[in-house]
Amino acid sequence: MKSAIYALLCFIFIISSLFQEVEACICSESFKGGCLEPRNEYCATQFRKRLNEQTAFNCTCVTSHSRAQCSCRLARKCTTGPWPC
Repeated sequence: MKSAIYALLCFIFIISSLFQEVEACICSESFKGGCLEPRNEYCATQFRKRLNEQTAFNCTCVTSHSRAQCSCRLARKCTTGPWPC
């Protein structure tokens, strides 16, 4: 009986851990040239190509002084220190 209860508790713990939300942080970076359409895809692509950041999503882009100012959410925990965010 105890082993069945332990097995059930382990199963519940494993299932609940699968549905925990990943903490996302916001990272901003400036790239040479202006924003291209679609702006959110442009920034996510720049994060992947230039910064090797594969988890960028929900990006925004603003052209300022001939530079693309990109802000993206990253589907991972934020780090401290220099880039990456």
